[in-house]
Amino acid sequence: MMRPGSTRSPVARGAARQRCGALPPPALRTVRSGSSGSSGSSISRVRGVRAAAMDAMGVAIGEEALSKLQQLRAAVERLGATAAELRAGQQGLRQELVAAVAELAAQRVAAAKEARVARLQRAQALVDSRLVAGSDEPVADEAVADALEQLLSGSTHLSTSYYSCSADDVKSELERLTGLRFRVGQLPWGTQGLILEGDAGS
Repeated sequence: MMRPGSTRSPVARGAARQRCGALPPPALRTVRSGSSGSSGSSISRVRGVRAAAMDAMGVAIGEEALSKLQQLRAAVERLGATAAELRAGQQGLRQELVAAVAELAAQRVAAAKEARVARLQRAQALVDSRLVAGSDEPVADEAVADALEQLLSGSTHLSTSYYSCSADDVKSELERLTGLRFRVGQLPWGTQGLILEGDAGS
């Protein structure tokens, strides 16, 4: 009786069994080893495909990491350039600040000189007006007027020896009129006079 789906007769199947049974053990092992060798080669192919896929994945990961590293290096270089620009800008600002401070100091010195000249000119005008109107102390006023003239010409050592009045009297009147400070002392050329020490307002 034939099995469902079988195209071979029982007689044919029996003959096949007899042939397999008739095979000697070495031949049977050869048939079996042929089947196992075929499945082994399939496994090797699968393993090779997997290894190739892993290699490709490793290459892709390495390339991505290299790309990110290059991007990071480029970012670091940009930051370095920005830092250099900032340092250069700070240096420029420092130079401008130093120049501004120097200019301000020069302006202050110039303003102080102008203010001193203005005070001396006012004092000179006052003394001249007293002399014109008839001073009570003409000798002292003349000595003060002469000292003011020396100050306006830039001198800091004032000779008063030409006048009979006291150098201390001239000193007191000059300090009152100008706000400057003087001391009585020996001048470089050997005579006694007044030496400018500073501005009472400085």
